[in-house]
Amino acid sequence: MISLRIGLSVYAATALVVAAFAFRAVAAEQAPPGLLDAVPELPKEPPGRAPLSPEAERGRRIFLSGVSALGSEISAAIGEAPPVDARTLPCASCHGRDGRGRPEGGLAPSDIRWSVLTKPYGVENRAGRSHPPYDERSFKRAVTLGIDPEGQKLGLAMPRYRLSQADMSDLLAYLQRLGTEPVPGVSASKIRLGTLLAPGEGGEAVRRLLSAAVEETNAQGGIFGRTLELAPCLLAGTAADRRAQATSCLDADAPLALVAPSLAGAEAEISALLEEREVPAVGAVGVRAPAAADLGRSVFWQTAALESQAAALAVAASRAVSAAPRIALVVAEGAEFSSLASAALSAFEDRKQTLVADHRYDPEKFAPAALAESLSAPAAVDAIVFLGPGRDQAALLTALARIGQKPFSYSLGAYAREELFSLPAGFGGRLYLAFPGRPFDANAPAAERWRRLAQAKGLTTADLSSQGSALAAFELLTDALEKAGRDLDRDRLVTELEKRIRILTPYTPPLAFGPGRRLGARGAYLVVIDAERHGFVPVGEWVGAGD
Repeated sequence: MISLRIGLSVYAATALVVAAFAFRAVAAEQAPPGLLDAVPELPKEPPGRAPLSPEAERGRRIFLSGVSALGSEISAAIGEAPPVDARTLPCASCHGRDGRGRPEGGLAPSDIRWSVLTKPYGVENRAGRSHPPYDERSFKRAVTLGIDPEGQKLGLAMPRYRLSQADMSDLLAYLQRLGTEPVPGVSASKIRLGTLLAPGEGGEAVRRLLSAAVEETNAQGGIFGRTLELAPCLLAGTAADRRAQATSCLDADAPLALVAPSLAGAEAEISALLEEREVPAVGAVGVRAPAAADLGRSVFWQTAALESQAAALAVAASRAVSAAPRIALVVAEGAEFSSLASAALSAFEDRKQTLVADHRYDPEKFAPAALAESLSAPAAVDAIVFLGPGRDQAALLTALARIGQKPFSYSLGAYAREELFSLPAGFGGRLYLAFPGRPFDANAPAAERWRRLAQAKGLTTADLSSQGSALAAFELLTDALEKAGRDLDRDRLVTELEKRIRILTPYTPPLAFGPGRRLGARGAYLVVIDAERHGFVPVGEWVGAGD
């Protein structure tokens, strides 16, 4: 049994699992006592590689995305086809972000690192054709006209780009540094990791747990002889405040990656920042993780999106009521709930579940009594999947009870309100809420590492969801770092993280990542409301659902 206070803070904010990087920019009065004092100044290492020039930075953008930082148009054409926006055919799409040009799908893109293109004894490409080394002039001719230094035409799959002289110079400046640019957070002896922390005791517990995990890893030899550093950053205030604080932290102590960052309260703002900076974030959590269509490359979310949770409600309602359930979907109008309704409808369709009603209502003109009458004719519904404010759900269920109807009700814990614990008698065991996770069993044999680290730092079982998510993210990140090898950079780390197709941990729901998949958890845990004890009771196992 979980009390209401604990339940709403642990379940409804389960996604508020915390984490992060550089912490000094936040005023001391915002932090729990002793939290700032516990964060030491991190030593500044001299950069192992010179930073990119402004020209090379602009060229990097062209190489990766086909976009000019100067605002000029860049187009690309293949064969006799008309030119298209270069954003659809950036250099990196074929030659790779590292420029090495890995063969794929019958194509063999060349290695275009400048050290390879300018070998004094010439170049032999993957097609077996050789030519003299490139210089700046012949390189520009290859990019714009598709001709190599020997005067031969390049392969038909090689686009011909139209770009300004300034953009061409920027692109060339970057290619001359490709493979030698600095790797943020990595030196010969250290790897700096960051984490974003929510204020309060939960954030302090996560910081201490991650610190213990870093110390343990370093005591065992670190990662390929490099020790780990943890740069925590406390976020508080509005979404704009949190983005500004995160920006300051990234500027002050640029990490290789973030581990278990809490983006709660600024999910869209901070995830956009991390995508702009190309900072990998492993095990990100928040109240509202983006839907699948809004995901980028850098942020690996551990929290199930609300769309996933809504789909899980549809799955649970379809299979838990009766052999032929009469189910109604009730949705508040507005952008906040429309994507949730679409996810639920898709799940119903996948299960070939026909709805007796798909009702959309205006929250400003909600008439619960009229809707209750409508849902009861010509026959009562068995279950309602309700996607809207908790107060509206409570009003509808109260109106149904007045006419003798007490259907099962399925809704999202993120919108639960106190009124759901004051419904008429008879709803006991009939009100289900979906949450992105639940506290793990600290006494389970598989949780031995958490117990060891918790003992080292004097941690308690409070905020177990946050601690479990943080430890799972740390283990996922360090495993990927080991697999990425000594020659480490952000791109190799992201590529390695994409190979984590199925991850089972004792602390979290089942997770899975992959190319194009950044939502690790898809589904929800269900709890049932116990009005008599004013709390929640976990029900069953994880209900899986796609996005």
